[in-house]
Amino acid sequence: MNYLIKNNLPENLSSKNDVSKTNENIINEFILYLINSKIIHQNKVKKFFLEFFEIKINIKIKKNYILHISKLLDQLLPTLLNQEHPKQAIFQLLRFLDLISPNFEFIEKLLSKKFVYKKLSEVLSFSGHITNILVKDEKLLEILDPYYNIRLNGNIKIYKNEFDKIQYSLDDEENILIKLRKVHRKLKFQIIVSVITKELKVEDASYEFSILARATLEKVIEISHNLFLKQKIIEKGFLSEIGILAYGRLANNTMTSNSDLDLVFIFPDRNSNYKKEKQYINFYINFSKKILTLLSAKTSEGILYEVDSKLTPSNKHSDLACKLSDFVKFQKSKSFAWQRIALLKSDLVFKNSKFQNSLNMIIEKIKKKEINLINLVIEIYSMRNIRKDLNKKKLPKTKSLKLVNWYETKYSLGGQRDVEFLEYFYKKKEIEEIVVDIDIKKLFLRDVKIFYFIIDQFINITFSNEKPENLPNKVSKYLVNYLNLKDLGNLKKAVRDKKNEVNRYINEILKHFDDVIKP
Repeated sequence: MNYLIKNNLPENLSSKNDVSKTNENIINEFILYLINSKIIHQNKVKKFFLEFFEIKINIKIKKNYILHISKLLDQLLPTLLNQEHPKQAIFQLLRFLDLISPNFEFIEKLLSKKFVYKKLSEVLSFSGHITNILVKDEKLLEILDPYYNIRLNGNIKIYKNEFDKIQYSLDDEENILIKLRKVHRKLKFQIIVSVITKELKVEDASYEFSILARATLEKVIEISHNLFLKQKIIEKGFLSEIGILAYGRLANNTMTSNSDLDLVFIFPDRNSNYKKEKQYINFYINFSKKILTLLSAKTSEGILYEVDSKLTPSNKHSDLACKLSDFVKFQKSKSFAWQRIALLKSDLVFKNSKFQNSLNMIIEKIKKKEINLINLVIEIYSMRNIRKDLNKKKLPKTKSLKLVNWYETKYSLGGQRDVEFLEYFYKKKEIEEIVVDIDIKKLFLRDVKIFYFIIDQFINITFSNEKPENLPNKVSKYLVNYLNLKDLGNLKKAVRDKKNEVNRYINEILKHFDDVIKP
C-alpha cells in the first residue's frame, strides 16, 4: 500500500492478515478517506471503527466490547482530531485498539482513566513504536496520568527504588527476567513520554536513559551475585574483586532509548602458584555470562539491553571478562588506535569494588600513553571506505552496518564517528600546526555534536530497529521546531551541510598523510 508510506501511516494492522476480505475492504476505504479528506468528521471515523470491530470481535463479547469502544471513541476522538496531525493519530488509534482487542480488561481500564486521554493522544500521534510499548502492558497507562507521582529529576535513586520493589525467588530465574523487563519498560516508557509531552528536554533524556541503564546494571549484578551465592559457586566478598568498565554512551551518560551497552569485566590476577587459578578465572567468566544472560536473554517481555563485546581483549561476545594483566597487555600492544580513543572516554560503572581504585589508576596511566597517529589515520581511512559503500547503499544491511538514511548520523560520512576522531585530532599539537582556524572548528564540532545527538535521540524514540526513509509527520515537525528550523526541507539541508563540513574537515587532515594511506 504505497499510499500508506506516502502519508506516513502505519502498515502493520495486526488484523490485516487474518480477517475476512470485508474487513480488509473497510480498512482500505478508511485509509483512503483519511488521505483524501481535508476535514475529518468524528462521526464518520467512529462509524469506520465500529464496522471494523463488529467483524473482528468474538461474538461472545461483541455487544459489551462494541459498547465500550463506542464510549471510548466519544472520549478520545475530539482530542485526537485536535492534534496537529490528526490522520496519523487516528490511524494509530485504530492500530492501538486492534492490538489490544483481545484484552477486554485493557479497554475497561482505559475507559476508567479519562485523565490519560490527552497524553495518550500525543503518544498515539507520535509513532507506532511507542504505541507498541504501551500495548505490552496496561499498567503503563498510569504513567500517562498527569497526577502520576514519580517525577524524573536525574536522580538514580528513583530508578533503584523501583527495581528494589521487585520480589523474586532465586529458584525461578525466568520469572526474574520477566520482572526486570517489566520494571525497565515502565521506566523507559516514562522517559519517552516525558520527551514527547515536552516535560523533559532531549538533552536531559539522555542522562535519564543513562542512569536507568546504570540502575538496571546494578540490579542485574546484585541478582547474579545472589544466584551464585545460593549455588555456592562463590563466597561473600567476591564482588570486591571485580571492575566493570563501560565505554561509549553509557560511559558518557549520553544514551538513547535503543543504545546498547559496551562493557568489559576486569578481575585481578592471582599469584601464579595459586593452585585453583583456573577455577578462579572461571568464577569471573561465568559471572559475566550470567550478567549477560540477565541483560540480553530474549523473553516474552523482550530484552533489557544488547551488550557489545567489540572492545574486549578477545573480541568474543562470550568473553566479557578478562584478567587485569590481559587487559593491560591488550591496551598497550594489541588494541587498535580507535579502541584506545574509546578508552579515553570510558568509565568504571561498578562502584562497590575495592579493586576499583587500583584499576582506575592503571587505566588512567594507559590513557596518558600516546596513540600512534599514523595507525589512527590508516584505520580511519579504512573505516571511511566502508562507510562510503554504506552511503552508496552498496553493502547489504546487517546488524553492525546499516544503510544510511538522510537523518542517520552515526554511520554516515561526516557523522558522529568522524566528529569523535576530529575532537581527538584537534587536541594534538602536530595537528594544530596544520589546521587553519582550529578554534572556530572546535566550536563548530561542539554544536554539530549536539545537533546530531538531538536527531539521534528522536529517531531512537520513534523507531525500534528498522528505520524507514521517511519520518512520521509529527516527528519531523517536532524535530524542526526543536532545532529552530523552518521546515523539513531546511532540516534535511542542515543535516547534509553539517555532514559535508565535517567530512571536509577530516579530509583536510587525512590529505596530510597521503603518503601513508595512499602509497
